[in-house]
Amino acid sequence: MFQKFTETARRVVFFARYEASQFGCDHIDTEHLLLGTLREDRALWFRLLKAPEKLQSIRQQVEKQFPLREKVSTSVDLPLSMQCKRVLEHAAEEAERLKDDHIAPEHLLLGLLLEPMCAASKVMAENGITVSQLEQAMVPQSPAAAPGVPGVNPPSGDFHDLTAAARNGTLNPLIGREPELERAIRILSRRERNNPVLIGEPGVGKNALVEGLAQRIADGNVPAILAERPIVTIDAGSLLMSSGGRLLGIPDHPTAILYVQGLFDLAGKVAAWNVLEAIRVLEPRLANGMQCIATGTPFGLRITVERAESLARCFEVVPVLPPDEEEAIRIVVGVKERYEKFHGVVVSNEAIETAVSASRWFLRHRHLPDRAIDLIDDAGARVRLRCEMGPPETADIRKRLRMIVREMETAIASHRFEKARYYSDEERKERQNLQSLLEKPGRQSESNVVHPEDVVEAVAERARVPVSAVKSLLRLKDAEPVDLVAKELAARFPVGGREWAEALAAYLAGCSVEEAESLAQSIRTAKSRLGSQ
Repeated sequence: MFQKFTETARRVVFFARYEASQFGCDHIDTEHLLLGTLREDRALWFRLLKAPEKLQSIRQQVEKQFPLREKVSTSVDLPLSMQCKRVLEHAAEEAERLKDDHIAPEHLLLGLLLEPMCAASKVMAENGITVSQLEQAMVPQSPAAAPGVPGVNPPSGDFHDLTAAARNGTLNPLIGREPELERAIRILSRRERNNPVLIGEPGVGKNALVEGLAQRIADGNVPAILAERPIVTIDAGSLLMSSGGRLLGIPDHPTAILYVQGLFDLAGKVAAWNVLEAIRVLEPRLANGMQCIATGTPFGLRITVERAESLARCFEVVPVLPPDEEEAIRIVVGVKERYEKFHGVVVSNEAIETAVSASRWFLRHRHLPDRAIDLIDDAGARVRLRCEMGPPETADIRKRLRMIVREMETAIASHRFEKARYYSDEERKERQNLQSLLEKPGRQSESNVVHPEDVVEAVAERARVPVSAVKSLLRLKDAEPVDLVAKELAARFPVGGREWAEALAAYLAGCSVEEAESLAQSIRTAKSRLGSQ
C-alpha cells in the first residue's frame, strides 16, 4: 500500500499510528493522520497558516474530540479506519492528477479535504485551509512550475486580484486620503487619459490608496462605470518578462484594471531598452481600452517624461503628499488592529504618538505613515518575543523539549514505540512546566502591551544612539533650534556622521552653555589622547 509513498509521507503514517496509541484508540483515524502531518512536515503547515502559533491550536482542537482513555501499547498493530483508507485513495488519485510520481504529505492533506465528512477535514476548514490554497503551497515544489521554463506560465503569485482580497477582508483599511481617492475615481471615469498615476515619495501610502479603491469597488461604493471591475496588480519588473506583447500571468479579462506598481520608476532604474520593451507591451493594450493605475516617485515621473513621453501622455498625475503628524496618527490607529492580531499584543495610543514623533527625527529618509507603522511593527515584535520567551529559566526547558522531541521522532522512525512513548510522557511534563512558568500571576497582563518605552528602545537600536538621546528629542516642543543645529553639523561632518548628527543636535539645542562647553572639552581631551597614541 505504501510503495509509492515518499519517506516523509511514510513517517506521517507512523506518527499517525503513534498518535492513535496515545489517545487510546483501537484504529488510526483521519484526525491522527492530520496530527501526523503536523509532527512531520511543519514547514508545509507554516506555508499554509502563515502563523506558527496556530499549529498548537489545531492540536488542541483535535485533542478535545477524544475522551481520556488508557493509552494503547505502541507495539500493537492498529488498522486504518474506512475513512482513513478513503483519504489514502484520494491522495493517490490527486498525485496521479498532478502528475507526481510519489505520494507526499501534501497529497495526504488534499485527501483529507476531499473527504468532507471526516473530522480532520472539518478542522482544516475551520482554520481556512482550502484545496486551492494547498495546491498553491505545492507550486514551488513542482519543477514544471518553475519560472523561466519555456512554454510554461509562471505561478499565479506574479499577480494578485486586489478586489477579491477586499471581498475576503484581507486588505488594510484606508484612513483619510479622500481627495486623492476621489481624484483617482474621476480619472478612471473619464473618456480619455483615464489612467491615473499616483506620484509620491516611498512610504506615503500609494499602495494603500489603490487598496482603498479596491475596497470601494468590493463594497459597491463607486460609480456604475467602475462597478464589478477587478483590480489586478503586477510589479513593473514583470513587464520586462513579457513575451509577444502579452503580460505573463495576467488573464485577459475585458474589464480588469491593471495596477502596475513602480511603473514610473522603471525608467530611472534599468536600461533604456527595457523601458522601450515595457512601452511596447503596455501601449497597444492602453490604446485598445485597457485601463491602468500606476505608481512612481517625483524623480521617476521626471525621468519617464524624458525617456518615455508617449507612455507618460497616457496617464494623469495624482499627487500623493505625506500626511501631517495628526493625520498619520489617525492612519496608524486605523491599521494597528492588524499588527495587534499578528503579534498578539495591545498597542497603546501613547506608543503610536511616540512612533510618529520619533520617526520624524530618526527615520527622516522615509515618510509618514510608513515609517511610524514600521516602528510599531518593530516594537510589537519586541513585546511579542518578550512574552513568548518568558522568564530566563524557560530557556533550559525549551532546550530539553527540543532534545526530547528529536529523540521521540528518532524512536518512532526506528519502530521503537515503547521508547517513543516514554519520550512522549517526558514531553508532556516539560510542556506543563513551561506553561506554568509562562502563566505566573500578574506577568502576562502587563507584558503584552506596547508602551512608548518599547518604541523608544526600537528607535534607539535602529539609530544606534542611547535611549536618553531619543527621549531628549521627544521632550522638545520646538523643532526649529534642532533643525538649525542639525544643518550646521551636517555641513561640517562627512556623510557618515549624519546618522548621529540629529541626536547630537537635539542635545546641543536643549543643553546649557556650560554643558555644551563640557562636551566640547571632553571631545578635545579624547582627541589629544588619540593623537598621542
